Amino acid sequence: AAKQLNYRPNPIATRLATGKSRSIGHVIPISTNQEMVNPIFSDFLAGAGEAYSKAGYHLNLSVANDENVVSSYKQMAELGVVDGILVQLPRFKDFRIPILQQLGIPFLVHGRVSTAKEEYSWMDVDNYRAFQKATQYLIDLGHTDIALINGLETMDFAYRRRAGFENALARNGLFPQAGYLKSNEMTMSYGYQSTHEIMKLKNPPTAFLVSSMIIAIGVRRALLELDLKLGTDISVVIFDDQLSYLANEGETPTFTALTSSVRKAGRRCAEMLISMVQGKKNSPYQELWESELIIGETTGPPKGYRGLVSPKKINPYPTLGFYRSDFPKKFVFGTASSSYQIEGHDYGNAGKTHWDTFAATPGNVSNMENGAIACDHFHRYKDDFKLVSTLGLDAWRFSTSWARIFPENMSIPNQEGLDFYDRLVDEMLSCGLKPFLTLYHWELPAYLSDQGGWTNRDIASWFGQFATTVGKLLGDRLYSVAPINEPWCVAWLGHFTGDHAPGLRDIRATARAMHHVLLAHGTAIQSLRAINVDNLGLVVNLEYSRPADNSEAAKSKADLYDAIYNRWFLGGVQKREYPKEALYYLEKHLPKNWEEDLATIGEPVDWIGINYYTRKLIAKGKEKFPGWLETDGNLPKTGMGWEIYPEGLGHLLRWVASDYANGLPIYVTENGMADHSNEFSKVINDDIRKKYLKDHIRVVKDVISEGVDVRGYFIWSLLDNYEWTLGYSKRFGLVHVDYNTMVRTPKSSCEALRNSLTSHNNEFKS
Repeated sequence: AAKQLNYRPNPIATRLATGKSRSIGHVIPISTNQEMVNPIFSDFLAGAGEAYSKAGYHLNLSVANDENVVSSYKQMAELGVVDGILVQLPRFKDFRIPILQQLGIPFLVHGRVSTAKEEYSWMDVDNYRAFQKATQYLIDLGHTDIALINGLETMDFAYRRRAGFENALARNGLFPQAGYLKSNEMTMSYGYQSTHEIMKLKNPPTAFLVSSMIIAIGVRRALLELDLKLGTDISVVIFDDQLSYLANEGETPTFTALTSSVRKAGRRCAEMLISMVQGKKNSPYQELWESELIIGETTGPPKGYRGLVSPKKINPYPTLGFYRSDFPKKFVFGTASSSYQIEGHDYGNAGKTHWDTFAATPGNVSNMENGAIACDHFHRYKDDFKLVSTLGLDAWRFSTSWARIFPENMSIPNQEGLDFYDRLVDEMLSCGLKPFLTLYHWELPAYLSDQGGWTNRDIASWFGQFATTVGKLLGDRLYSVAPINEPWCVAWLGHFTGDHAPGLRDIRATARAMHHVLLAHGTAIQSLRAINVDNLGLVVNLEYSRPADNSEAAKSKADLYDAIYNRWFLGGVQKREYPKEALYYLEKHLPKNWEEDLATIGEPVDWIGINYYTRKLIAKGKEKFPGWLETDGNLPKTGMGWEIYPEGLGHLLRWVASDYANGLPIYVTENGMADHSNEFSKVINDDIRKKYLKDHIRVVKDVISEGVDVRGYFIWSLLDNYEWTLGYSKRFGLVHVDYNTMVRTPKSSCEALRNSLTSHNNEFKS
């Protein structure tokens, strides 16, 4: 009846009766002079206003400087002047998201925040894929010199657009040329000025990719002044927000454009937020829209191009065969690294390590290469972490350099080293990454190595002191700590085979190192617990060892290999015992009263980490000890010559869970492969790595479905890096590193991982 009489309740009376304001708040931060005159705002608000009006809500619009945004939100929430808040133009690091989550008021973000890890509601265009798609289209036309005129890259959408652009170039073996990348406010004058600057370059581009219609008008004007015909002399692709007063159809010529209506986005964001306010939706809204590439009159092959224009038929969204939703909600995906392999040990007043000494000895390391510069992560960590977070990863596993913190002796720490790791962890956290710390990853201060290193029992107390120093500095910000990475490598490769520093080949030194490395582990656990650092773990490298044939001799040697490689370190910590097969050979070389140390070695941990790369087929060898022979199987191999056997990871996860974990959670703390080639085009298009990761991640997913408590998976590694005795000849990274320029170029596996972790549909799951 009320509807028939055209009666509408008084809005003030309604608010009083319901206790609701019937208003939605928009707070626009004024960080520049341009944002309020940006027509994207007015079109977005027009669309949102349509939805608000239809649902009987009002728009509460306010403007605030960055420093006043927090107080504006708090005032809105505490006074109840709005029922919900809509956030626009999120930044790569956006402080507004955690504040709104703390306030508990319904909110929705138009866009995404790459560094935010808590669940929140958002609606966004897939800017990464859009610019990847547009760049690939230009490349398929024959363009190799492409410029990008982008928005401010502190804004998340602009950062994603640049990442998509660079990824498409990299997939085709191309690099953005110097001077081709521009980032600033999206204005016509910026587009005009940037175009003139770029076209004055010695090698001007043949195509432009432009981040908005507003910029594009300035670009077109500049190109016309240069007497260049769009679509013939030069190509231009734009992102068209379909603004009400800047219709692409009205331009002459019509731009080739990625299209997505900002007005429709405003309407949809408002509808979702109203639904949340009304309690119709409890779980977060997350909608990712695809922009369509419309071919207009401003693109064509480069002038004089004689190649065949034949667009590639590729899956635009390759994945690693999984999506984040396939795993438990709190499952952690990360990448692993180590200090000496990526940081650049020459920087920050770090002291000499036994790896520096080892590498300087001819015959030990390929080309006598060392970690002096490595990947220059010391200076580039901010960009590296930004890349990690845009991939959708949750965590960064890293190590501290003992010689960076105590460069000359154990009495005086290096303040530069402490400050570096302080900044490093803060940056991880600001990028939304969980810091998984390893205290020691194979590089011992040279002065401690000179005193016997891991063969000297005193190393346990030295290591405990090191653990305390690091724990006091970083412990309150760390997600987890593991004392030592791969103790087998530290002891066996460094003291028995001589393949690693310090390069010994001595059975007595080996046995003592195998014991002392675990004693140091237990001492570090005690030291960290004493200063209230928790979530402490054991990280071991395991290989699935099987007899190469059915002979009793092969079975016996495979069992010994398993005892020394796998069970010695797991058993020492988790069972406070060493396997009898290994003790038969090693006990006489152990320190006196070694059994008394097992209580310290067996200090309880909170989780177990497994590093897995390959299996081993073991036959009987000719030597007396250890008397085994590692044989080649018939499976495909990585660039390291290691067989690819994903099923081995499943066997080991089940075995550790049943025999050693005692109910503790398990992490796959390293898994990855080296490329077969150093040729750039082959390294970038790393299909074999995609299959390797896909198959191993599938095994992890299957094991979890069987009830094994696996909490995380870390890929080795984000970056190509220093590979110890092999120098820089082997590349394990998701990202190619040019060691001359330090330019990082994501490989195709990196793109597939990003799609798996950030995609929200299964259309192209493979």
